[in-house]
Amino acid sequence: MELKKAERKQTFFLGCLYGFSGSGKTYSALTIAKGMGTKIGFIDTENGRASYYADEFDFDVIDLKPPFTPERFIEAIEVCEKNKCDVIIIDSISHEWEGTGGCLEISEQKTKSGYDKQGLVKWAEPKMRHRKLMNKILQTNAHLIICSRAKEKYKQVKGENGKDIIINDGFIMSGEKNFSYEMFIRLYMENEMPIVMKCPHQLKEVFDVKGKLTKEHGEKIKKWLDGGKAKMIDVDALKQELFSIAEEGVESLKLYWENLNPKEKKELEQFKNDAKEIAMKKGEEEKEDDIDYLDVDNSNLLDEKKEEPKVINLTPFQSLKKELEENKNLQELEDIYKKKDDIELNETELEILKETYEFCKLEVR
Repeated sequence: MELKKAERKQTFFLGCLYGFSGSGKTYSALTIAKGMGTKIGFIDTENGRASYYADEFDFDVIDLKPPFTPERFIEAIEVCEKNKCDVIIIDSISHEWEGTGGCLEISEQKTKSGYDKQGLVKWAEPKMRHRKLMNKILQTNAHLIICSRAKEKYKQVKGENGKDIIINDGFIMSGEKNFSYEMFIRLYMENEMPIVMKCPHQLKEVFDVKGKLTKEHGEKIKKWLDGGKAKMIDVDALKQELFSIAEEGVESLKLYWENLNPKEKKELEQFKNDAKEIAMKKGEEEKEDDIDYLDVDNSNLLDEKKEEPKVINLTPFQSLKKELEENKNLQELEDIYKKKDDIELNETELEILKETYEFCKLEVR
C-alpha cells in the first residue's frame, strides 16, 4: 500500500443517454461516438434498429437476441474489446433488467425443487449477476455510451385535503435503480435534445450551448479525457491476451493483430512468432504465409469507408448460440444443443447455451 501524489490520468468515457422511444438516443449516441473514436462497436438489443443508420455512420454491430442475461452483455462487450473498438455503444441496457431473460425474470425462477423463491432470497442471484456486469462496464478499456429507456417516477405526497396522493416526480432510467449513479455523464433525451442531469463541472461548458448533440461534443469530451497523463501499456496483460487469441486459430489472430494500434504492435513484436506457432497448431491445414502479414508497421486498421456495418467474427461458442437462436424446429434444436459436447466451453458459456436452448424451446412450442 502506497500513498502518493494524485494526478489526473487518461481515462475512458462512461455515460448514459436515456429517454422515451423516438427521443433521439440512438442517433445522438452514434453522433458523439463519431467524435470520440474511429472504430465503433454497437451492441444492439432493439431488433436490428441500429442498422437504420448504417448509411450515415461507420460502425460494427452485434445483434444481441434474447435471453438478455447479464452474462450475454458481458460477452458482447468482450467481443468489442477483442476487436479493439475505441467506442462501444449499448442500446438498450434496459433489456438486461426488464427484457426477456433479464434480471426481473431471473428473480422469478423457481428453485431446483420447483418452489417459488421468497423475499430477499429471490433477488440474491440476479443482483449478483447484475453486479458482475457493472464491474465489467466499469473496467472496460473503451469509451462506453449506454442508451436506456425512460419511465415515469412517482412519489406519494400529502394533498390539499390532507390525504395521500401519487404525483409524477420526473423521469428516470428504466433498469436497476442504482445503475445511473455509476455514470460519468447522464443526459435525458427529449425531442432529440439533451437535458443534462449529471456532468462533472470541468465539462459543463461543453453542454452550455443548447441544441442537438454533435460530433464536436464527442471531440471535446475526448480531448478532456485525454488531457491527463498517458496510461502505460500493460505488456504482460497484452501478451496474455495475444496468446489467448492465438489459441482460437489463425483467423482470430489475424483479426486481432489487424486491430492493434502501432504502439501495441511494437510491444508485442517480440512475442509475434510464438503467437503464430500457437495459432498454426490450432489449424495445421492453414499455411504459415497466411499470417506473415503480421508486421509492426501495419497501421492501416480501418477502411476509408464502409457502406454497411460489418458483423463481427464469431467464435465457435457464439456460432453455436446463434444457430440455436435461428432454428425453429424442436428436434433440430436438440441436435444443435448436443454439439456443445464437441467444443471446449467454460462454465459461463455452458450456462448461457443452456439458457438459450431452454428459451428457444419455449418459443418453438
